[in-house]
Amino acid sequence: MAFFGGKFLLPYNQQNAILALRVLAPTIFFSAILGVLRGYFQAHSTMMPTSISQIIEQIFNAAFSIGAAWFFIQQFATNDPERGKFGAAGGTLGTGAGVLAGLCFMLLVYGVNRAPSHGDILVRLLACEACNMSELAKQVHRTKSTVTALVEKLERNGYVLRIPDPEDSRGVLVRLTDKGRALEPAFEAISNGLQRLITDRLSEEEAALLARLLDKCVNG
Repeated sequence: MAFFGGKFLLPYNQQNAILALRVLAPTIFFSAILGVLRGYFQAHSTMMPTSISQIIEQIFNAAFSIGAAWFFIQQFATNDPERGKFGAAGGTLGTGAGVLAGLCFMLLVYGVNRAPSHGDILVRLLACEACNMSELAKQVHRTKSTVTALVEKLERNGYVLRIPDPEDSRGVLVRLTDKGRALEPAFEAISNGLQRLITDRLSEEEAALLARLLDKCVNG
């Protein structure tokens, strides 16, 4: 509607904004999908993906808004009214680029999290001696039945062991075997690599600020 009906939606004295509105039209659709994905992770009690996607969105928005506006003005504008027209269209393109970048990141995270994640369980168990199933399910944001199935597979492959819970006669604790704990260096290498990928272009102060903000989003 915004793409094809722009001239009817805008006042007669603002028809130069039709191009910007048409450039913006796809962004409205993609923003709705992005909002659904952010709501999905919020419902699962994790704001980390949303926080990172918002940072990515704003970076792409700023960079593409300035770059596209400059490019459109240089290539297509021949007078002052056209500079405003094409500058607005370029700036609006930046908004769409930001939304698309954030959406791509959220789809990637959704795809990773949608699949059963044995790695999440192993990482949590590396931080504790033993953990009961209910607490483990809460920490990895999965249902208890899903975690039970994942733990059973890990146990069959020799990475974890289930033992009776001394504080609950009906409960069980999960702990790593020597084979499972031997994976710790590999997990640390992956974690350090991801951290460097994010922070390499930041100063020490900026990296510390980003860490504090993300921690606040996750832990309150």
